[in-house]
Amino acid sequence: MRQCRNHQCAGYAVSSAGIAVSVLAIPVVIVVLAGTRDARAEQPLNIQQLMADSGSWQIVSAVDYRTLGGPGGVVQRSAQVTAALRYGLSPRAEINARLHSGSGTDRRGEHGGNDSFSSAAVGVNWQLKPETTWPALLLEGTAQLYSRFASNSAAWPGAELGLTAYKSIDPVVLSLSARYRVRRATEVDGRRFDRSYSWQVAPQVNFAVNHRVTLVGGLVLDVNEAARVEGVRWGSTRESLALRSGLGFRLGARSTLFVTGDIVADGGTNGVSLQWFQTL
Repeated sequence: MRQCRNHQCAGYAVSSAGIAVSVLAIPVVIVVLAGTRDARAEQPLNIQQLMADSGSWQIVSAVDYRTLGGPGGVVQRSAQVTAALRYGLSPRAEINARLHSGSGTDRRGEHGGNDSFSSAAVGVNWQLKPETTWPALLLEGTAQLYSRFASNSAAWPGAELGLTAYKSIDPVVLSLSARYRVRRATEVDGRRFDRSYSWQVAPQVNFAVNHRVTLVGGLVLDVNEAARVEGVRWGSTRESLALRSGLGFRLGARSTLFVTGDIVADGGTNGVSLQWFQTL
């Protein structure tokens, strides 16, 4: 992600916001126009994976690779592995726990560096409203139990709250998700980093080709507040608007595989992820 600077920051922010508002308006308008229609499209695989089946355990394994571009080419690379365990408490609620581990390379400045990171988190998903003639609503809450970056570690470092709305309009399902993250103040290498915030909005079109294949396309807008070190602003607010596309395969009655890619212009963060869901 590139950092905003002076008047360029304002122009980029307005441009990103304008694009985001335009894209977000599309699913909203379609859902409103179709609000009186009782559509029952075959749900795409990624929509089915929003909640674990009631009374069932599900294992999720994921691999994610990201690169950050700069004036001299790729300046950062990171790879992350995630393992999660989910349990469906009821048709409308689930609990989950996950572990993350990864490493990154930074080639900016005179001296490059390699760092490792890891974290552990627990969460709850709750379907606020099932799908009827109006969109379904899913609330997601996650609390980080522990995180480590290089030689620094912290307990209860942050939390995330997410809301996803989706609506079936044969032969597609439109979805819109929003996430808000907060990271509490922490000390890194003797310096105190103040509490920071970030948020994400992602409109998406999900197309079920058949019961075994799903196509996904959409946008992802990320905004990360500038860090503050001991009350002093450090850096600038970072924004990134990515084009996301993906493909899902049902490998068996209880197994699903997803491949997703994000593409960002202007030297932003590009990446690809692989996810495997296995219901026990």
